[in-house]
Amino acid sequence: MILKILLYIEAYFIIGIIAMYAGSKHASRDEKRGRWIKLIVYFFIVHSTLAIILVEGPYFIILTALVLLIGLFEVIHTFYKYSVKHAQKEQIKRISAIYIITAIGMTFFSMETGMEIILYVYLIVGVFDGYSQLTGQLFGKHALAKKISPNKTIEGSIGGLIIALLSGILLRSFPMFSMAEALGFTVVICIGGLFGDLMASYVKRLYQIKDFNKIIPGHGGFLDRFDSFIGAGALYQVIIWLL
Repeated sequence: MILKILLYIEAYFIIGIIAMYAGSKHASRDEKRGRWIKLIVYFFIVHSTLAIILVEGPYFIILTALVLLIGLFEVIHTFYKYSVKHAQKEQIKRISAIYIITAIGMTFFSMETGMEIILYVYLIVGVFDGYSQLTGQLFGKHALAKKISPNKTIEGSIGGLIIALLSGILLRSFPMFSMAEALGFTVVICIGGLFGDLMASYVKRLYQIKDFNKIIPGHGGFLDRFDSFIGAGALYQVIIWLL
């Protein structure tokens, strides 16, 4: 199974590299350099996270705890570092409450979910996130949420969803999903991933900053790299509870 997963992942990266190359032809040198750095770092993060998921033991739970704590620190640090208008105080309270609820959902997801489904969710999130960006660079014209995330487009999200749905069907043998389950859960995962991404972007727009920090080269901070996975894991867990 591990070899099969790695083959899928490397194939996705190869296709992504080709698509990024095609979409970067008219980009400036700095933009191209930034995209390649982001891709290389993302390659390392994906493979490191996969290794942690695949190893037996409490390692994924520990990783989840670290991600949520570091993410909470980034959000709190941003709250205190940048001043906001009095009218935005209520927004900060709502954001904090949403983050706590989402973090609780993600915590239960890490503790109660089997490795195969965790792997499935992580792979679908990665495909949706990565290919939304790539198809957005190639075909994006209409902003999805201009005031929150200016670079995220409707075309990119649709492209990412289509690739994610195809991937969900292709990867459904890992968690032993039926075709209907794979399609349904893939949509849920993509919605949760998009929600997590937009919430992190909303905090940055609220404070008019580009990145939470520069810890991860080419990415907007530690939370920025895992926000989609947190949102997807939390929503998946809520759906399982409801079912």
